[in-house]
Amino acid sequence: MTSHKSAFTLAETLVTLLISTIVVLLIFFMSQLNWNKYKIDYFFNSFHSYWSQQQLFSKQKNVATTVFINKNNNTIYFINPYKKDELIIPKELTLHSSYKLKINPDGYTKPCTVYWNADDGKTYKQTFQMGWGIYHIKV
Repeated sequence: MTSHKSAFTLAETLVTLLISTIVVLLIFFMSQLNWNKYKIDYFFNSFHSYWSQQQLFSKQKNVATTVFINKNNNTIYFINPYKKDELIIPKELTLHSSYKLKINPDGYTKPCTVYWNADDGKTYKQTFQMGWGIYHIKV
């Protein structure tokens, strides 16, 4: 009496393993792309928060705030006579050069444009305008 057990062949098992591996790698790769975008979005949201706080602080205390965007150590410094804040630039963003901006005691800022290059090939154009120190970011 012979019994026939049904089972997967070696070829079927290898094909299933290969397909599973490809799916897992695709999911991992796509999540990395989203994670990098999240870091950049988080950075620009943090910058907006720091900028708004410093602008309000400058108006309230009637002092100027200097903003150094330092390319060499990937840090942004917000400095006024009362305090110094730092914001780390994510490694996914690079600059062509360093910048020095000033938020005047009345909240105004001299016009300036900062170009940020992302690892994914996008360029972010951050334009600071006179008139209440407003800035815009375009991709």
